[in-house]
Amino acid sequence: MGKIKSEIPRGHYVFRNAPNAKGERALNLQYVCNGVPVYKSTGIFLHPDMWNATTQEAKAKCPDATRINRRLKEFRNNIDEQIENCDEVVTVEVLRSIIKGTYGQTGKDTPFIQYAIKLNETRYQQGKIGYSTYYNASLSLQHFRRYFLENNIPEPRVSNITIGMVDGFKEWNLTSVKMKSKEAINKKLTPIIKAARYAADNGLLDAKTATAIAESYLDTKTRKYEGETEEKEVRYLDENQINRVKELYGTIHDVRRLRILDIFLFAYYACGLRVSDIITLEWSHINFDDRVLIKQIVKTKNTLRIPLCDEAINILRKYQNENKNPRFVFNCLPVDFNLDDPARLDTCLKSNNRNFQASLRTVGKKLGLPFNLTMHVARHSFAVQALNNGMDVHVISTLLGHTSITATEKVYAKFLNKTLDQALIDKMPFSFSSQPDK
Repeated sequence: MGKIKSEIPRGHYVFRNAPNAKGERALNLQYVCNGVPVYKSTGIFLHPDMWNATTQEAKAKCPDATRINRRLKEFRNNIDEQIENCDEVVTVEVLRSIIKGTYGQTGKDTPFIQYAIKLNETRYQQGKIGYSTYYNASLSLQHFRRYFLENNIPEPRVSNITIGMVDGFKEWNLTSVKMKSKEAINKKLTPIIKAARYAADNGLLDAKTATAIAESYLDTKTRKYEGETEEKEVRYLDENQINRVKELYGTIHDVRRLRILDIFLFAYYACGLRVSDIITLEWSHINFDDRVLIKQIVKTKNTLRIPLCDEAINILRKYQNENKNPRFVFNCLPVDFNLDDPARLDTCLKSNNRNFQASLRTVGKKLGLPFNLTMHVARHSFAVQALNNGMDVHVISTLLGHTSITATEKVYAKFLNKTLDQALIDKMPFSFSSQPDK
């Protein structure tokens, strides 16, 4: 008699429930074990005409098909990996516990460090990590436990660990333990981050909390985040191209991309406001009566005062009416975010700006631009158009929040020279020929 080989269930997406008022149906991930189907809802509703059952993908004509297909792939791969790595015969009961995210775990009330230790041991037993990685992770988790003991803080459960606890752990390493190497602290964070991600994947921890913890590595390089550096070449849109952006706006139905276009246009209308100041813009910085924006610049800490045109006011009113975040205008940061935490602020600025750039790059391609559309293009577009319209360079420098007019002249030297030349020609008591010398 040969060896019995247990068949591994494979996931397959199917529609189960009746269509809603829009004709959309809930997409479910189905596994079959010993003839018994087990389902897990994806939370995604699609019209059947938008779904290709053969390829198991949303059709190209489906709005946001790329994002949906990526999400579905990750959703199924996460469960498939757990099934394949299961160290026992996959029965219907085991399959259900895997799909629910309770297999091999005791749930949300498990002490987080115990949960992380168990995950570390499982990864080692499954051959996913070597002994040295397993051993160092074990020491790091014990070090994490020491932090709670020495500071008389109760150890968190899986469901209630917070980014504040992780930030406190980093600060304790820097001050009390006096660890000088940021790389060493990041190694201590790795098993904590892996456990938080795994808990979120299994529905035991809030996804936003897990994401914040995953982004808590200390930056080991002294650098500005992407998009905040002054580009060597000034890339900008003229007024016609800005109008094309506004026309394209009306054809987009993806809420996330519309929000990023709102942010881009607001940066342009708010006199080239930097992306860091867009992300940290609070309602308290806006005076609707005087139609002015007043805030401390993230980059220089100087106070910036910007007059708000009708277009900028309209964008602000839109987000005021949505009322999604009582503190931050564009809901880029949580209400209780601590702006005095430079490490976390830097991480969040980078994360938000990466999302902006990815979406704007797609918009730029639709416009047929010869360069990537970025948030900094909005800033340059305001400055170049203002110079071309004859605005005084001192005024432009102030509106841009530059520390000196020299910085403005350096960045926009090419455009400034043209403006000055034309201003001189217009005011001269004699005329200039438009024809070049023979």
